Amino acid sequence: MQLLASLVLLAAGAALEIGIAPDQPLPFVYVDDPLIIELRPDADARATVRVEVKSAATGKRVEHVSKDVLLRAGGNRWLAIEDLPRERGYYSVAIRVAGDGVSAHVETGFCRIERPSSRSAGESTVNAAKPPFAARHVTGDRRVLLALRGIGIGTVQTGLSAAHNGAPCEEAARLGFRVLAETAGDAAASQVLCSEAAAWVLRGDRTKEILAQAAALRAAGVTAPLLAEAASAEFGVSLIEADGARLLGGAHTPLAGFAEALPMLREAAEARGHEAWSIWATQGPPPRLEDETAVQLLRDSFTALAAGASGLVFDDTWIFNGEAVGPWMAYCGALSRRMTAQRYAGRVALGKGVSAPLFRDGSAWFLPVWTDGAERQVTLPLRGATDLAWTDALNNPLDTPAADESVLTVMRRPRYLTGRGGALLAEAARSRAVALAQDFVANARYGHYVPEALHRLIAAIAENPEPKNARNRFFQLIRFLPELESQWHAGTLPGTIATPAIAHVARLARPLCALEEAGGAPFLEPLADTLLNCEEYQSLYLTGSVATSLASERGDWLMREVQRLTEEARRLAEEGRDIEAAALAALAEWRARALVHAAKAGPLSNAAQELPIEEPAAAPPAETEVSAPEVPEVPEAPAKPETETPAKPDLETPPVPVLEPGQPEGTRKKIYTVKRGDNPDAIARKFGVEREDFLKWNKLGRNTVIHINDELIVYVPIE
Repeated sequence: MQLLASLVLLAAGAALEIGIAPDQPLPFVYVDDPLIIELRPDADARATVRVEVKSAATGKRVEHVSKDVLLRAGGNRWLAIEDLPRERGYYSVAIRVAGDGVSAHVETGFCRIERPSSRSAGESTVNAAKPPFAARHVTGDRRVLLALRGIGIGTVQTGLSAAHNGAPCEEAARLGFRVLAETAGDAAASQVLCSEAAAWVLRGDRTKEILAQAAALRAAGVTAPLLAEAASAEFGVSLIEADGARLLGGAHTPLAGFAEALPMLREAAEARGHEAWSIWATQGPPPRLEDETAVQLLRDSFTALAAGASGLVFDDTWIFNGEAVGPWMAYCGALSRRMTAQRYAGRVALGKGVSAPLFRDGSAWFLPVWTDGAERQVTLPLRGATDLAWTDALNNPLDTPAADESVLTVMRRPRYLTGRGGALLAEAARSRAVALAQDFVANARYGHYVPEALHRLIAAIAENPEPKNARNRFFQLIRFLPELESQWHAGTLPGTIATPAIAHVARLARPLCALEEAGGAPFLEPLADTLLNCEEYQSLYLTGSVATSLASERGDWLMREVQRLTEEARRLAEEGRDIEAAALAALAEWRARALVHAAKAGPLSNAAQELPIEEPAAAPPAETEVSAPEVPEVPEAPAKPETETPAKPDLETPPVPVLEPGQPEGTRKKIYTVKRGDNPDAIARKFGVEREDFLKWNKLGRNTVIHINDELIVYVPIE
């Protein structure tokens, strides 16, 4: 392999080339390997070689001396230095060579990183990487691509030009990367140059220029996602307003100011009926290849991901600037190993000045923790968690905490805690639910236009996300999803309000699913039955919809979202989180019920209707009980036909069932037959209802004796 650079030094007429890590594309060393120094003299000599390394993270210095090293003219002499620090990270290195006829001194640097995981033949290490990070390949240096692959970066954004005949794009694809093809000219020609692109990033100075590229790619038959490079939030919003929400699947916008840009872009896209628009943060070249600069990028990246970023794209000059490698290489290598979960689940409250956003994937979670100043000690609730691992941001192990409550030391440089299950998942979900509910209540537009019952319900969640009647409240919330969808497509609720409100309710319901798991009460409806209901509603949509491709945009997106939720529910069940799985499946079912209304939808409008808002009304008082939606429910999942030719599905909705006196809102009546060993307490616990309510429904006294075969009433939450 090539050297990083040939460092030519003249001394007394002799020349000596010095390089480090010549066995790698760039100067990096795997954690269990020695540092290799390569010496290439043009004359025979015998010399002493001193190598001093300094850790950028700790400042620790270590020196190694090799004496009486024989150098041969024109030959390569490799020195394997074993007794240097094995901790992962970036090291500056000073090499001094002195001897007969030669004297040289050079300073450079290298990264010590994790060795890639061993994988079966043919399995790509790149595609197995999980962190939502991508590198913009601006150096054009193949060695940088090899280094990115070595540290687990799986996605590369690369430019195109006719002069290079698509070489950077095709090279990245051959190396196994997921390629984001970047184009700023003739989009149709660019497609020919990079047929392997998984997505396209469109660049330009004007809105019309980018939208013309998007239209050309679609006309050429490109089905891959199209993303726009938006240099500012204002430019991104102008793209959306000019039909970009329909033509594009998302945008890239600078990391600086991302917290302000994301809500603007999300609101603009949702106001035009597009949920889950993909918004990536981008980071240009580093001001300096220094450890503190890399650490700041790390903190900013986690903050952006917690705010809702789909991922981070960084210039590959953070890895190598043409002359030297940077500390960011070591941090990326650590993230590839440690950040095995990437869906933001909420913050863990550890006190003022401490940031702790939690990311999860199923029961597995990843918690980076850092302070905004001095070193501090924090107490983490770890009861019930397993597979705990505590490391620094370079994946150097620290003392593993106890699976209960542990006091851990944190500092400005993030530290990582990973594990599975336990109290932290509920802690993060609780804070996430409260934050989302508070945001909803604070939105004056929602207060004016959404049903008052929904506003009261979410205000109650903001006050207390885990009341005794949490299950009933959860179902009340998700039942509003088809109601809002119905009102939107019927024209009684403007789309500029409906879609953002639907998206907000769905986001709020997700952490409530995790809190259901923490509550411990199983769902009555078997998971398999709920998933089957989802399939039936999806089938109803497919067989009953006669919409054009444009008119079916909303329904088709809902179909994909239901599929995503049901797949996640199945994974949770496989990992033993049966209650959360059942709750997530219920969320999927109520999203699927909205398909009956989406089937009647027209094309998503690009024009966002401006709505008048008078003086903001005071938020309704938080109550623990709210009324169920006062709109027609969607039909029950259709029964499978007995004949080969099914009848045309009935897309009309039945009237709301009339509640019996004393029947709580959001419940259905069930007749329970008393069995041997039953008593009022046991029956109430079985169905997750209060004993006093059960006695009142059946006009029973505290000492009333019940008998086998008695038929008693139970009002259970609608699932």
